[in-house]
Amino acid sequence: MKFRWKFKLLVLLAIIAGVFYLDYLVQHDSGYVLIAFGNISIEMSFWFTVILVVAALLLARWTAKLSKGSVSLVKKSTGFILFGSAAAAQKRAEKGLVEFIEGDFKSARKDLLKSAHNVQAPVLNYLAAARSAHELGDENQANELLLKAEEVASEDSLAIIITQARIQFSAKKYEQCVATLEKARKISPKNVLVLEYLRNVYTELEDWESLERLLPELNRHKVGSEEERLALSDKLYLALIDLAGEQASRMQTKNAIAKLQEVWEDLPKDVKKRPAMVMAYTQQLRRYDGDAIAENLLRRHLQKDWQSNLISLYGLLAGEDLDRQLIQAENWLKQRPADAALLLSCARLSLRNELWGKAKEYYQNSIKQKPSAEACAELGRLLAAMGEHELSTQYYQQGLKSAANVQSQLPLPKPA
Repeated sequence: MKFRWKFKLLVLLAIIAGVFYLDYLVQHDSGYVLIAFGNISIEMSFWFTVILVVAALLLARWTAKLSKGSVSLVKKSTGFILFGSAAAAQKRAEKGLVEFIEGDFKSARKDLLKSAHNVQAPVLNYLAAARSAHELGDENQANELLLKAEEVASEDSLAIIITQARIQFSAKKYEQCVATLEKARKISPKNVLVLEYLRNVYTELEDWESLERLLPELNRHKVGSEEERLALSDKLYLALIDLAGEQASRMQTKNAIAKLQEVWEDLPKDVKKRPAMVMAYTQQLRRYDGDAIAENLLRRHLQKDWQSNLISLYGLLAGEDLDRQLIQAENWLKQRPADAALLLSCARLSLRNELWGKAKEYYQNSIKQKPSAEACAELGRLLAAMGEHELSTQYYQQGLKSAANVQSQLPLPKPA
């Protein structure tokens, strides 16, 4: 504090000394300035010239401020005449946004554009107006308004990019949408809306490999509900298994099975435990004579997680040891004697082991527990081969009824 007072005192003394010195110079050495141009010459004292120059500078500064204020006044007056007051523009912008939310896109576009020139955040007007133009089918205007939004935005706005992606997705321009969303992802990698749109567009494109790379991010940031994420995971991995099956169809059998096994091994452990995945993979292996691999996988899975649809499939597989496979199924039957699907599998495995009488008994017990078209048809085929044609016909007819699931009340012709 003492230092500051001393410093101020020294400054004051210096100013006083400067004033006295300046007065001394003016009185004892006024000097002169000579200005000549053509035949005219002007002579004045040096100090008068200094005062004149300072006055001229002050006048110029005052004139500049006056001009600037006049321009601002004219601009404001012109804006008021053309677009109304800022308060009125803000009110109209709010009205336009409400109309946009309500789906009145024609009115929304009109009000949003009319008020965009005199509101604090015109970027919102242009974004909503662009969406409105898109909804009205005017893609050119929508793109123009997005460009205007970029011009008035203070920075590279994520909202503008997301709006553009939304419009592209709605117009089914999926490749362009992916490029736009990747740009948005660089700005905000964790943005849930961006990730959600990427999920949707990859699904529409059936770009399963890109979706697989995105899946960890979707789970990490909890994009969608848990049920939705699980459903997406199922859809993705089932599609990858089907895709592997399509690729395998262009290979030799040995290479086809190797391709399927490669894809299966790459699946996450929890995914490989899901019954739908086991079913899909097993069916693909069956296409390429991979029954032995499929039987081994299915048997180990059923011992941990019993699924009726999987046990039905088990009877269609021809494992390495058919006798052992039948014994395994019959062991399961001791624990589940009334399981129609298991009885059907036992019947099929009995056929593979050429145990015709046992197969017939298993088929009949399966139908007794739960009639099914396939069990009736297979038993009818077996009985026909065994020479029991009348009984075979009965089961065929029962199978047709089960397949048709006759519940209709439609009229039938009366007997003649």
